Amino acid sequence: MLKKKVLIQKILRWFAEKILQKYKPMVIGITGSVGKSTAKEMIFAVLENDFQIRKSDKNYNNEIGIPLAIIGVSGEKKNIWQWLKVVIKSIFLIILPNQYPEILVLELAADQIGDIKYFCDFIPIEIGILTNVGISHLEKFKTKENIFREKTYLLKQAKKLAIYNGDNIKADKIKRIIKSGVRSYGFQDEADLQIIDNQYRYTSEGLLRGVKFKLNYKDKIISGQFNNIIGRPYLYGLMPALVIADYFKLSLGEVLQNLENFLAIPGHLSLIEGIKNTVVIDDTYNSAPVSVREALKVIENIRAKRKIIVLGDMLELGKEEQKAHQKIGEQLGELDGVVFVAVGERMKLAVESFNLKLQEKEVGEVEINSRVKWFADSGQAGDFLEQNITEKDVVLVKGSQGMRMEKIVVKLMNEKDRREELVVRQGKEWINPKF
Repeated sequence: MLKKKVLIQKILRWFAEKILQKYKPMVIGITGSVGKSTAKEMIFAVLENDFQIRKSDKNYNNEIGIPLAIIGVSGEKKNIWQWLKVVIKSIFLIILPNQYPEILVLELAADQIGDIKYFCDFIPIEIGILTNVGISHLEKFKTKENIFREKTYLLKQAKKLAIYNGDNIKADKIKRIIKSGVRSYGFQDEADLQIIDNQYRYTSEGLLRGVKFKLNYKDKIISGQFNNIIGRPYLYGLMPALVIADYFKLSLGEVLQNLENFLAIPGHLSLIEGIKNTVVIDDTYNSAPVSVREALKVIENIRAKRKIIVLGDMLELGKEEQKAHQKIGEQLGELDGVVFVAVGERMKLAVESFNLKLQEKEVGEVEINSRVKWFADSGQAGDFLEQNITEKDVVLVKGSQGMRMEKIVVKLMNEKDRREELVVRQGKEWINPKF
């Protein structure tokens, strides 16, 4: 099985390389510990009306998914006849004249040392984006420095422009490896493109509706808003997209107007109407310490009758696992009045830290017991929440993919007939997996 996969990988890489050499599209490559998909979708939305453009499919961002995106076929699992069609299409693209996108936007995963170099060896990156450097997959990378070197390799290979998150990565570190053609973004004053104000928007009933913001770029103040999504992660995805829009000389004001009704990516801090007139914040695509902290920042400043934070285990953290879960519990304990619903064995550590933090704040035992619940799996947690949420509650749901926290979202969402459109992992391979 492994040999078959390696052979497919080599064949797809050869086809992809030849196609890139023939059509010479501008390639925008995106990597980072979190935020890649959001940035990819934002960039695509910004450029799709002005250019022939293609993005990598869903989260197919590995050695097989990326060549398939370059060839122009889905990354879904294939049988022998579907693979034959891929081969035939690739040959036609190489031999015959065909229309091909002017721009490719590719999300590049880095799960171990050497992954980004592998992509850059056959993909000419013209614009490189680094969204974040966290500790995802630390088990394989061993050290944080290894993760930094791996992620920043993309910026070194960018021929025209390197864009990075200045809130997460220090400028002096970037300047050591890149000498020119660099733009930073973030909320800090030093960023080239800076968000200077952002506030939540609410309906007349007081339910969460979206976010409005202002940004400063090249000494110009520009306003914008999102009607269906919230959170700094989307603003972090927006900022590199706007830097690229400016690179292509598009009007940033017009770009922001066109993005007002941008739909959230399923499982990425999307607002979903919940049962009993509640709001569900669905962040179930995946989880890591950095993205959990961002999600907690989102819910901390929301106005709500009650805030319920539902967190599943964070997986693949290696030696950082215990410390990371304990830290999340401490951060939750700092928030006023939240209810913590924990899911999974690792989240027991967060529960312990949460309880200790409340005890330090001299919260009574009865109140502590009412504010924290633990469940072994998402099914149990979903059943509990379905029975116990009340009108105008805001419920944040998040966890690593393996925890299947999206099952909770499906139980709590009002329009269950839209689950395939709004919720992640609703395909047959997830609902009825074959073992």
